[in-house]
Amino acid sequence: MSVGISYLPLHEEAKKVAQEVGKVNVFMGKNLCQTNVATEYIQNAVDKVKPGFKHKNVRC
Repeated sequence: MSVGISYLPLHEEAKKVAQEVGKVNVFMGKNLCQTNVATEYIQNAVDKVKPGFKHKNVRC
């Protein structure tokens, strides 16, 4: 999700991968935490701020 928002050259590819993966279910024990759907998260962030705003380079 962060690559799709913050690194413009990989934005479209990140959206495609998020679409292919779909919703991810994560077992977090007994907490009430929820994970975001990547496609929705990327789109919401793009609606608020233009993509590629954070970093010129992505470091892993």
